[in-house]
Amino acid sequence: MIVLRVVRLAALACGTFVAAAALTSVPAHAAACNTITSVKNSAPLTANKAAGGHVKQHVLGETQGADDPQTGKTLFADGAKYAAAWRQYGYYGTVACSGRAVSQEMTLTQLHMGFLDAYSCTASNPNGSCKTKTLYMAHSIFYGFILRGSTWILNTAYPVPLTAMRH
Repeated sequence: MIVLRVVRLAALACGTFVAAAALTSVPAHAAACNTITSVKNSAPLTANKAAGGHVKQHVLGETQGADDPQTGKTLFADGAKYAAAWRQYGYYGTVACSGRAVSQEMTLTQLHMGFLDAYSCTASNPNGSCKTKTLYMAHSIFYGFILRGSTWILNTAYPVPLTAMRH
């Protein structure tokens, strides 16, 4: 939807204004990220890296590659746990994709999910996959979206530990 704005262009010396209609492309509202086709298409683990995202860096048993090791990252326990978290975001996510990047952190309660086991990776193998990890209970999930060129994608998603709760 395009909105038309009337813009005051100039004030004349005698104190009267000249107004002119200026056609500007201003979106009336931005779409919710979870409804955008390119975001939905970029979310599966099999498509995310090719779309420009790095979700695999946050899934145990997956690898983004040696240049993006999982060390220091929080990880979903497996691809099925990530898929469940993305499915629930599809139902309950509310952030609108606007600007160049947006994010939303949602608690497991907001996502209507029960407990979610996750890991913190402390050391990686040469291929970037997690070698040493610590189990923890997730409190929420962070979702990050970016505009790649002219296409919105899911850039990242990861579980946030209960101990990292913001006050």
